[in-house]
Amino acid sequence: EEEAAEEATAEEETVEESTETEEAAEESAAVEETVEEAAEEETVEEAAAEEETVEEAAEEEAAVEEEAAEEATAEEETVEESTETEEAAEESAAVEETVEEAAAEEGLW
Repeated sequence: EEEAAEEATAEEETVEESTETEEAAEESAAVEETVEEAAEEETVEEAAAEEETVEEAAEEEAAVEEEAAEEATAEEETVEESTETEEAAEESAAVEETVEEAAAEEGLW
């Protein structure tokens, strides 16, 4: 009976050790999974930050392009106004010359 009791105790200890080993393995796997999830989460956060940086850069570039377009339009308008003024001055000079010629022909000038 004593021998049977010792064997039963030994088997019980073996089962306990096996259970403890299994629990430790499960805990280790859970910790590893948590670490992996945290790493994935960090990667997602990094990707989001990179995407935000890219979006900000694109917005800045668009603003610069818009400003350049506005400046080009303003310059173009200035050139057009200058050309119109020059054309009007030329027309005025031509009209004046025509008036002078007509007056000279009529002997009024």
